Amino acid sequence: MKTVGLLILLASSIAAASDVRIVHVPPDIDFAIPASSPVTSWKIKEYGVVEYTGKFIVSGSYEYGWLTDDPTDADNYGFKSLTFTVDPEYTNTFPYWTRDGIQRRDFIIRNPNAFARAVIPKNQLKLLDLRKIKSITGRTSVWVRSLRTSVECDHQINSALFISTVKSNAISKLEFSDSQGC
Repeated sequence: MKTVGLLILLASSIAAASDVRIVHVPPDIDFAIPASSPVTSWKIKEYGVVEYTGKFIVSGSYEYGWLTDDPTDADNYGFKSLTFTVDPEYTNTFPYWTRDGIQRRDFIIRNPNAFARAVIPKNQLKLLDLRKIKSITGRTSVWVRSLRTSVECDHQINSALFISTVKSNAISKLEFSDSQGC
């Protein structure tokens, strides 16, 4: 009986593994596309970036605001950034780097201004532009398309284009975002 259970578990593991599609990016990067993914096709672009067709719904938390209020910081002053962290239950449809086997939760929205105009209330955006507040955080569910994956600094990068909002909640705050690098 124990052997039969083990064989059933092995067979289901093999079947689940066969549902995963692999995208090989020369020379040595492979991305796995889960069976539950809405990805219909993909194209390998310059610098090993893979762009996928298909629309995704993602829910998570975001922060949109000024990088700094220090005018002597010439590299960051006057620029806004958007960070988006996808809720864990939504990441199971994203392609992932097979080396790590981890679906990344950090996500770049490549059209942050369109995202901000659709998701964040106008009165809060106005306060942000006037520097009365430093950033806006919230939770949202949005549709995205043109998902891209790549590997930079030994880390998988996910990005997509914002299409439309499903629902959202924005909260102003006074703190600044930390800048990130490799």
